[in-house]
Amino acid sequence: SCSHTYDDPSTNSVKLTVTVGAASASLTRADYINVSPNTMFVRAASTTAAYPYMTWETAASNLATAVGIAATGSRIIVSNGTDTAAASFNVPFGAVVEGLTGNPDDVVINMDGRYNYVMNDPDAVLSSVKIVFGSAAMGGGVRIGHLGGTLTNCIVANCYVAEYDCQGGGVLAQGAKSLVTHCVVTNCTVWGEGDYEGEKAC
Repeated sequence: SCSHTYDDPSTNSVKLTVTVGAASASLTRADYINVSPNTMFVRAASTTAAYPYMTWETAASNLATAVGIAATGSRIIVSNGTDTAAASFNVPFGAVVEGLTGNPDDVVINMDGRYNYVMNDPDAVLSSVKIVFGSAAMGGGVRIGHLGGTLTNCIVANCYVAEYDCQGGGVLAQGAKSLVTHCVVTNCTVWGEGDYEGEKAC
């Protein structure tokens, strides 16, 4: 067996070589191991962004970049402003994403009428942000999967779902370990038919 310790945040390729006598074979996996920072910062439209985004001066310019390299235990702090999503956020691990000031009106994530925020881990947290104009088949603004997650001190507004058997125009919490607390869900709708027709907001 062999082991290697990575001391700093980085994305690393791995090469395994097996030798038997005079013969050998190698397999390389590019960007196979991601060592995530403990804390990352996001500042909308930052012009000085630099990996691994561990200071305000080098903060990521959008939340998607930070989420993309996060892992269980990562903390992502988002500064004031509006971040317009270019895709849905998928967080199947225990990362914590939080607005800087604690006032969700200060940190707005605009889902552009096409996307939503999905978390599916009991340790995942989304806190102190405002989600607007989200849309998806399930959970127009935020979807908490069967494995759980926490949505706290957030505003979810002007979101919708529009599919057959769609659920949760604003927020859909699916599992026993899903928690929605101290949130405002407003002006969110369901446009669809099926068993869940008419389920509005959460």
